[in-house]
Amino acid sequence: MSPAPAVNQPTKWARAMRWLGGVRVRAAAVSTLAVGAAFALSSLGVLALLRGSLYQSAANTAQDEALIVSAMITSRGHAPVPIPEPAEEIAAQVVGPNGSVITSSRNIADQAAMVDIAPRPGTMVMSTGVTLRVRRFTHVHLDLDERFVVAALGISGPPVRGTVLVAYSLGAADHAINLVRLSLMAGLPALVLFVAVLVWAMTGWALRPGERSRSQVAEMAATDLSHRVVEPAARDEVGELARTMNEMLTRLQTGNERQHQLIADVSHE
Repeated sequence: MSPAPAVNQPTKWARAMRWLGGVRVRAAAVSTLAVGAAFALSSLGVLALLRGSLYQSAANTAQDEALIVSAMITSRGHAPVPIPEPAEEIAAQVVGPNGSVITSSRNIADQAAMVDIAPRPGTMVMSTGVTLRVRRFTHVHLDLDERFVVAALGISGPPVRGTVLVAYSLGAADHAINLVRLSLMAGLPALVLFVAVLVWAMTGWALRPGERSRSQVAEMAATDLSHRVVEPAARDEVGELARTMNEMLTRLQTGNERQHQLIADVSHE
């Protein structure tokens, strides 16, 4: 006795897709997940690039100000007291070889050295995320916070030996990054909803001819095979399905007519 033919069992993927519902639901769900994942990954990339660009700009400003302070010390023959700061988001110190603060800007007066860094003379070293408390002398609201990027420049004198420390606030950069992050977080649900609705509508429009053909076949009587489904003008998969269905109905009608003819001939004899 020959074994029964094996029945193809649905795969786990097929069962999972069947659980999601119809084609429109599956298409909308898959498209939404794909677009949401792509948008999230691209948002992370944009935030990383933005953070790197803004932090690098802050570091360049701190480096430029450290060079200016070093040139000022050389031109004046001494370290200025206090060090003039061009903006509230900038603070500066001159630290001696033993780590003591020789002079500083007003907004960071009477504070210890910003960082414990002593680079070689002529060498610039950067430190990001340094916590400082900077005094404010105006009522203008600035995006200042306690996080700074610090440029440390070694100087060998004369007249001063030690390190020039210049800090630049990361508040404006962090504020801009947070605004972009909030905008992207607010835009993600709107984009996902738009994609879901669009794919739902477009899938329904694409499947409408197939649903029309299914309805026409369902309304056909079992004894009347002369009707045909309307074939869409588009040469796509739905149109091919309608044409194949009509060909099948033609074969069924021909076979049914032959069967009736055979029965009539037998009855006549």
